[in-house]
This record gives sequence, C-alpha cells and structure tokens, in this order.
Amino acid sequence: MTRIDREWPRRRLLGAFLFVFVAVTATALAESLPAEIDRCPYTGRFPVEIRLDAPVELHPLTSGKIDIDRIDGRTVTAYVNDAQLADLRAGGYAIEPIPNQARRAWARERATGREDYHTYETLTAELQQIAADHPDITQLITLGLSVEGREIWALKLSDNAAIDEPEPEVKYSATMHGDEPVGTELCVYLIRLLVENYGIDLDLTAMVDDLEIWIIPLHNPDGNASGTRYNAQGIDLNRGFPDPAEEPDDDPTGRAYEVQRMMYFQDDHRFVIGANLHTGALVVNYPWDCFDGQYTPDDAMYLNISLGYSALNLPMYNSTQFDRGVTIGWDWYVTQGSIQDWSYYWRNEIHVTIEQCSTKWPPSSWLPSLWDDNREAMLYYLQQGRIGVEGFVTDATDGSPIEATVDVVEIGKAIEGDPEHGFYHRMLEPGSYTLEFSAFGYQPRTENGVSVSAGTTTQLDVQLQRETWYDVSGTITDADTGLPVGAEIFAVRQDSGEIIRTTSSAPPSGDYSFTIPSWQYDIVVSVPGYVTVTETRLVNGDTVVDFVLTPARGELLVVNDGSATDDLATGAAALEYRVIEQTVATTDPSAWGDYDLVVWNAGSYKSPASIRSLRDALEAHVAGGGKLLVEGGEIGYDAAVTPGYPSFAANVLHISDWDADNAGDLELIPAQASHPLATTPNALPSTLGIDYDYYGDEDAVVPQPDATAIFGTASYPSDPGVLVVEAPGGGGQIVYFAFDYSALSNGAAARDLLENALDYLMGDAQGVAEDGATPSLRLSRPRPSPARGTVRLSLELPVAGRTQVAVYDLTGRAVRTLVDAPLAAGRHTLVWDGRDAAGHPTSQGVYFVRVTTPAGERVQRLMQVR
Repeated sequence: MTRIDREWPRRRLLGAFLFVFVAVTATALAESLPAEIDRCPYTGRFPVEIRLDAPVELHPLTSGKIDIDRIDGRTVTAYVNDAQLADLRAGGYAIEPIPNQARRAWARERATGREDYHTYETLTAELQQIAADHPDITQLITLGLSVEGREIWALKLSDNAAIDEPEPEVKYSATMHGDEPVGTELCVYLIRLLVENYGIDLDLTAMVDDLEIWIIPLHNPDGNASGTRYNAQGIDLNRGFPDPAEEPDDDPTGRAYEVQRMMYFQDDHRFVIGANLHTGALVVNYPWDCFDGQYTPDDAMYLNISLGYSALNLPMYNSTQFDRGVTIGWDWYVTQGSIQDWSYYWRNEIHVTIEQCSTKWPPSSWLPSLWDDNREAMLYYLQQGRIGVEGFVTDATDGSPIEATVDVVEIGKAIEGDPEHGFYHRMLEPGSYTLEFSAFGYQPRTENGVSVSAGTTTQLDVQLQRETWYDVSGTITDADTGLPVGAEIFAVRQDSGEIIRTTSSAPPSGDYSFTIPSWQYDIVVSVPGYVTVTETRLVNGDTVVDFVLTPARGELLVVNDGSATDDLATGAAALEYRVIEQTVATTDPSAWGDYDLVVWNAGSYKSPASIRSLRDALEAHVAGGGKLLVEGGEIGYDAAVTPGYPSFAANVLHISDWDADNAGDLELIPAQASHPLATTPNALPSTLGIDYDYYGDEDAVVPQPDATAIFGTASYPSDPGVLVVEAPGGGGQIVYFAFDYSALSNGAAARDLLENALDYLMGDAQGVAEDGATPSLRLSRPRPSPARGTVRLSLELPVAGRTQVAVYDLTGRAVRTLVDAPLAAGRHTLVWDGRDAAGHPTSQGVYFVRVTTPAGERVQRLMQVR
C-alpha cells in the first residue's frame, strides 16, 4: 500500500467521516493560514492559543500528545501542525494560531546581529578560550554532536578539573528548547563569575573547591541556530526522555539524538542536584510532571529548595500566576518525557525546571537585568548540593570502594554511590535519619540516628562485610595453535546484565582469576581477532572455567540506529564474527576503518539516518572503499522521499526513488539466481517471507543503474528488497536490506541470507589481489593491529599447492618466513609472534605479510608497537 499519511495509524481514530473532514479541512487551513504565522523549522508546527471553558477540557490535550508550551488560567499555548489544528477544531476547541514571537525575535537578531546573544560559533569560541585561560579549574568536553553536527559543550568547574574527585556533582543545562536562549547567556554569566573570582572571592572559591560543577549552556544547538523549539529531527527534547508514568525501561534507544547524548553523559556521573533553564514563564517547576496528583518522596525538600531560589528572585517570588513563584509540575499541567522527571526517577537527582523570563526570546538589552534577578538564586541552588550526608563505602576485607545503594528509611528514595571511589552524597534537610547501606555480595548495614544540620554536611563512612565469595579461574588459549591468549574477562550477573568483575589474562600463560559473590553469571571473554565466548556458570564454590578461542572470520561494527533488536549482531556472532555494538550516540566514525565491515542496523525505526553528520560519515566511509551492510524498513522512504536525503540515497543506498511499503515477500530475481549473494555459501530459497506489521518493516525502492537488485518484492518485482553494489575491484562493497531483518519469517533463511551477505562483503575485504587472481583467495586483515607481538591472519586457499608466507619490513627486507610448504585447499590460521628469523623481537614499525600461492598473491599491512 502506498504511504499517504504515515502518522495517521498513531493518531486518535475519529471515524471515517471525520477522517475525510479533517483531511480536507487541514488542506484548506494550510492554504489559508495568516501570513504572520511562523512555522517552526523541522516540524511545520506553529503556536496556537486554546481557550478552555472549563479546566476539565485540559485532560484530552495533555493525554493526546499536543505539544503544550505553557498554561495561564484557562488559556493554553501549544504547538500544532495543520492536521492537529483541524482535529482540535473538529473536537469543539476554541483554538487560534498566534504569532511565533520567539522565531520573530530570532529573525530580527539574525538580520541585525545577535548583539549580546551568542551564536553557536561565538559560544564555542568563548568556552574554548575560558578553558585555555583557566586550565586548572575548567575542563571543556563535548557530549557529542547534534543532529546537524554541532558539538554539545559541557564545561566542568572544580579545583582539580582534570581529576574525577569524590565530590558532589551539580549541573545546569540550558536551551533544550532552541528558541529560549536566555539560559545560555545566564550560564555564560555564571561561568565568567566563577572563573574570574576564583581565588579572590572566598565564597565562590569554596564553591568551586567543594563541588564538581557542570554547565551545559546549549543543549539544542541546531534548534537555536534555526530559531525553533525543536531539534533537527523535529522533536521536543523536553518531551523525549524516558517517562516514569508510561515507560518501564530507562533506555536511550531510538530517542532524539541530543536526548541520548544527555542520557549517556548523566550515566557517567552521579549528579546530586541539577536544573534545566527555560523561558516563557517565571517560575521554578519541580517534579512530578507526569504523575497527576502525586508527590515525590522528596517533596518537602523540593518545595523548600524551589522557594529558596524564587525568594532570591523577587520578580519570580511576586508572581501573580504562581504561589511564591513555584509550582509542582502536574499542578501547572501534566506532561510526559521531561528531563526533570527522568533525572529524579532514574538518576536519583534533585532536578527542577527554572523558567527565568516570561518572554521566550527577549531583547538582548534585558540580559543584564535578568542576570541580576537570577545570579544569587543560581548560586544558591548549586550550593544546595552540599546539604545532607556523605561519605565513603568500602570493602571491610580489602578497603576497595563499593558502589553501594544508600536508602533513607524516613524518605524511601535510594541513591547509588560512585563505583570509582565508593563516594555517596544524599541531599537531606535538617533532621535525624536512619540510613541503610547495601551492595551486591555484601551484608547490609543500618546506621540509626544520623543527624543532619542546616547548611552543613554530615560525614558518615561505612564498611561492608562480604557475604560468601569464591574464586573463579582458568586459562585462555587459541583453538588452532594451543598458545595462550591475552584477553579481557567479564563476570556478568545473568539476571541484571551488571558487570561485577573485570580482569585480564596474563599474556605469558593465558591464566586469569578473580573473586566474586555466589551467583549465576555469564563469564565473557573478549579479544580482538577472536569470536567472543560466553560461558554460563552458577558460582557456589571455587570454579574453573577454561576458554578455547576460535579466530574470528572478521570483525564487525554494528551501529544500532534506533533499533531495539539485535538480531543482526546476534546472527553475526553466531556465524563466528567478532561483533562490537554501538549506538548512533556512542559511535566514532573516525574509528570505522578499524573494522572489516560496518553494519548499520535501523530495523523498523521510524526516523533512521536522521543525523546529518553520520549520514555524511557513511558517505565518506563508502567513498573511501569501506564495506557497509545497511538494514531498515524505513530508511529508503526517509532518504528518497521525506525528509529526503538525496546525497545519502544516491551514494550510500544507491536508490533513486521509493514506491511503497508492504510490498510483499522478497522474490529472487531470475537473472541473479547465480549471484554469490544468492548462492554462497548457502543456496537461498527463491522467496523470503516478510511478516509485515507496520510501515517500518519494509521499503520497496527503485535502484540506481550502478546497483543490482538480487531480491525484488512481490508487488514491485524490480524494486529490491535486497540490493548490492559491487566494489571497484570485484566482490561486494554495499549490501542494502530494504526491510527490517527481524521481520523475515523464516529464521533459517534469515541466517543464510546474513551469512551470504557477510561472505559477499568480507571476501573482498579480506585481501587485495595484486595480480588479478581469483577473488576466492583470501587473506584476512591481521588481528590485532597495531600489535604488541603476536598477530594472526586467516588464509583461505581455493586450491591445494605450495604456499609461501613471509613477513617483510618497510624497506622490503624479508624478516621471517612463516610458511614454505604445500597446503591443502581450505582455511588456515597464520601466526607471527613478532620476532625475526633469529628469534629476536622486531622493532616498532610497519610490516607486510605476503602470501604467494598457485592461485595468486595477497598482501596485508600491519604495525608493531612496543
């Protein structure tokens, strides 16, 4: 079925008549909207005011995913698109578009110069200069790139900024709505105040000395550059975090790119207090946003800290809309996916939303006055990170730090300590408390009558006694040579996936050992060049687990682009490939060349390849000869139609158009029946069934002339479900699955298809023919490379014959002959221990392994480091 309206299946169904009415009305509205309406880039939404006759009318709006900005009395300001406007009017709401004042202010600033507002470029320059001028107390890092390739900067201020000290971590982030830039400027004012007065002002110096202060001035640089609330994927970042009321898992998969960046950043830290800065109102808003009528366990402290902020900001405290300038989120309006709810619920961070000005994008001449209003309040808020109780939790046996859970009985909201130092800090108001300390493998401990005084920190260090622990040991060897292997070993709790212990095997012997509590574990061994191996053991006594590692057929990087399934990664691992999984937020394109193949796993994700910098990186990767398997049932539509990525469609997917989804089963094109992808090493069936669920499962795309369709689709026989692009020297360079791999109905056929695709791609990747020899002669890349001694390569001979394998240095001098004998056809493992013919270790440098056989020659380059 052709895609007419891809979003309709997720809208509230109004009946067939209303569907037609809304569609026609929306078209008319789009043509008749007043000229002064400014649409938000990336979304087509525009601001509206909705006037309610009664408060009860608000519930359908908050539950219907309308993007509410604020509410004042019975007037709701929200952002809608044409269809939503028509839908709401058809539902009887009094709704009218209003001018997008923030976007107009942005346009004026853009036309006349940003004056005192920073652009992304000027902010970057100032932060870099501050970090250069104050290297001892600042550290500038990036959370990663935005959708359009801008860095999301985070500046740390602390007395030893380059060191992760056991101190309370506090933070501000700003401008997650790109058209609310005041927070960016006030963050810069705060940074300037702290660095310029360090060592001069005693209070400010003590603040930097006692805390680790993190400031993220511009969370949404793309939205800010375009004068819009949304990120470049058209997503409201403050509605995009895991929602405690609706989502059971704290999972970044498939979320807005900038949301993922923040989630990964906070996962690396233990923030005790934080706030995100906004404009459009004048209030401190604290959790919950999502649980209507409910209060957090820390409600009393939330209220008092929020009042402490507003009391230092008189315009806020004297609000006519909010009692003393504060509100609990749901009492203003219920919303899902806010950063403050996520931070508190899953990260145990006291987090609020601070609206610092009623005007979203005020004239820059207002900034000094706004700084005066907020300066003392912003300092006060961060200083609250010092109240409560803190200390170190350590192992009573060896004194090692413990990542403990610390629960306050009187409150019931536990926090997690720092695994590196065993440090914890629990914010508490004055009073007497009972604290419970617990950790996996340790006996719990209770501390009664812990007294906390106002404005100070109570120090409480705790040692925990171990429960019964046992030794786990073994030896790791190579399956082909029997030689010891140096590897990383992980003990992973099978029930939770938590890594409990990590160690390495000793290179000379391959032996390893560690001590862990009694439990059911997955013992995982990982080393470059070998298939990762997992052994499950119930450890209830001293346990020996030996590992024999099989050299991997290749090393794959699987980048999960919003896909929640790992069928491709799991399937490749089962085929004896070493698989490294990353997400779009964690992958580093500069390292893609270290892998034999990049697998882009989009599955049924509805917004794949939406990050421009990664699309550009994929284009560069294949332009440089890199191998790529790209998979997804939506990626073709997005690239060829909407939003449209013409260069990516042409140079990565090699498609010129899109025809449909739900195009039926995949049918082998008769002319390609002997193609290696259809035959080697598995003879694939002529039909591959697709279990179609919704549009993310399948694309029927039109191939470019330089691409070959191997499997078409039942409804569009010439539109490939499987498309290949041949490498210039022969073999495969790109394979494109225009469907969700997990939607294949026959598991065995899916496995065979994947093996064929990897074989087709990896065959050419594993060796470079110098003399036009048959491509079936393969020499893998050396693993590891760079190497510190022993390296391994895999050699596949198409025919038996005398084979010579030798190592040469950069000058062409023969260093070592590894093989000079007849070898049978098939696969052989080559091992070089990094020594020359006399048995001496070779020096650091570049070397070449040359294989000469009756079928031709192959050469691979490697590097030895010492």
